[in-house]
Order: sequence, then structure tokens, then C-alpha cells
Amino acid sequence: MASYTPPAGFRFQPEEEDLVLFYLRPKAAGQPLPFPDVIFEYDDLYGEKEPCVIWDMYAGPSVDETLDDLYFFTKLKWLSDSRVDRRAGSGGTWANESSKIIYARGTRVPIAKKRKFRYVNPGSSQDGAWIMQEYSLPITKAQPDVGSSSSSSSSSYVVCRLRKNNRPDSDSSESESPPPISSRERKDQAEKMKRLINLLKRKREQRTKRYS
Repeated sequence: MASYTPPAGFRFQPEEEDLVLFYLRPKAAGQPLPFPDVIFEYDDLYGEKEPCVIWDMYAGPSVDETLDDLYFFTKLKWLSDSRVDRRAGSGGTWANESSKIIYARGTRVPIAKKRKFRYVNPGSSQDGAWIMQEYSLPITKAQPDVGSSSSSSSSSYVVCRLRKNNRPDSDSSESESPPPISSRERKDQAEKMKRLINLLKRKREQRTKRYS
């Protein structure tokens, strides 16, 4: 089993939009990835193994569970057109805590949906010990292949970020992304910047004439 051993000083900490556009979308389309070794492919992430077992399988010696996350490509196991099987381990499941839409930067175009899960397994020492964030592409044309995780639809492919639940969540606000600025606001900002540049240019010219 290959484990993740990053170079010294390197941590894979992509922005959400970059994770979707440069990794999940190409993966779903069968295209090459910029850095294929930083995200593992594990089809049974929602399966029989506990999160701690999966972590131990893939975390290399240089991975710090108090600082690092592990990333996985996996396929959803559809129970129906709208329900996904997220059972994991022996009697455990991933409980949905929140969700939000990810928009392309500076637009209102949705590019993915993010769901945050907490591992729930009452009576287990692992109950509540793990957090997972799941990013999925919008469902467009093909419907998911119910009862299978091998659908050709891109809606079945997701990228997940697994972390130990022992540190503050850097994404504490799970509300919908605020609407981006309008084209009018961007135009006004550009005009203000233009006036500022012209003002600085005139002051520089005046200063040059004064000392010439």
C-alpha cells in the first residue's frame, strides 16, 4: 500500500476552487492531473474500513495528523437517484453536518458542492474522531448508476479531504458563499484605481519639474 510522503517542507493545501478545477474535474473527465501523487484513489472510502484504518494505510511517516489532511478520489455508492450510501466501518456512518455551493472565483457559476461529515459510531472509540469534506461536481446529464459505484457519470466521482478531529476547523463558516461583486462594482473599482494612478502620475511629474 503506497503511503503519502511529501517532500520536506511541502504541504498540499489547495484552495477549494483549485481542488475542483485542477483535480476533481480532470479526474472525472479522464484527463491527466498536475500532481497525481497528492490525491489517492480509493474506491472503498465509503466501505468496511474504519477511518483510522484508512488513515494508517495511506499516511506516511512525515504526515502529521495534527496539521495535515489526506485527499482521496472515490466514487459514490448510489442507493437511489438522490440517496448515497455513506456507511463506513463496523456500524459507523458519515453524518452530514453542513453543505455549501462552491462558485467559480468572481462569478455566480456553481462548480461544485461541498459537504462536511463527521464520523459517527456510538460505542466506538472512533466516534466523532474524524471529519471528512466531500466535493462533488454538479449533476448535469447522466443520472447516477443506482446500486453501483462504477457509474460513468461524473456525478459519481468525488474528492474527499480526511482529517483527524483534533484541531479547529479552518472552514468554520459553512454558509453559502457570498455573492461576488457585480460588473458595475468592478467597473467602479477600476475607475477609482485609474483616477488614483493618474493622480500619482501628476504628483510625480510636478515633483520632477520642481527639482529640475
